[in-house]
Amino acid sequence: TERQKKATKEAALLAGLYPRQLIPEPTAAAICYGVDRMESKEKVYLVYDLGGGTFDVSIIRVDGNDISVLATSGDPRLGGGDFDDAIVNWATEQLKTKYQLDPTGDREKMARLKAHAEQMKKDVSSLKTTTASLIDIWPQAPSLELTREVFEGLIEPMLNKSLTFVEKALNQAQSAHSLKREKLNGILLVGGSTKIPRAKEMLLKYFQEEESFVSAGLNPD
Repeated sequence: TERQKKATKEAALLAGLYPRQLIPEPTAAAICYGVDRMESKEKVYLVYDLGGGTFDVSIIRVDGNDISVLATSGDPRLGGGDFDDAIVNWATEQLKTKYQLDPTGDREKMARLKAHAEQMKKDVSSLKTTTASLIDIWPQAPSLELTREVFEGLIEPMLNKSLTFVEKALNQAQSAHSLKREKLNGILLVGGSTKIPRAKEMLLKYFQEEESFVSAGLNPD
């Protein structure tokens, strides 16, 4: 909104920066990926932005240096924090079953468990299995092993939910600009949570495209 833009500019000025222009996030993503410099021919991309707490999807048209946003959708309460919570819930049940330990009544223990959950999420995104030792929570040092398969099962409902917003953006682009999904030239991944391999796999399956259709070469953070 205009009020948010004004507040962002004021924050920049307070930080000693002098913003000349505020760029919409999907446009910034396109510039970072360099799609505005790739070809002179018009291209259309879907920007899939899954961060720590929010999810945004945008469809953009790139024609040389001209980048326009055709459609947007998303959920302000969907992101990596929800994946952490899913691991915490799983871990809590594991602790109760395997070790007869229940951290749910202790805020400090739950906070530490969430920190472990976030690290496990990161580890299992690059490894097939990760193990967390909880010695900082309990002196008996219980450990939890999380496999990528189990993790993907935990977050699958949330990833599927993100696809409903992808569908909304596609429908919006079709009704407003007569843009059919077959005209998409690719997907740009943005946001730290897109480092999770399952996110890319899900999009490739959804669009029935080859690996190169999803661009993930940049650090999505």
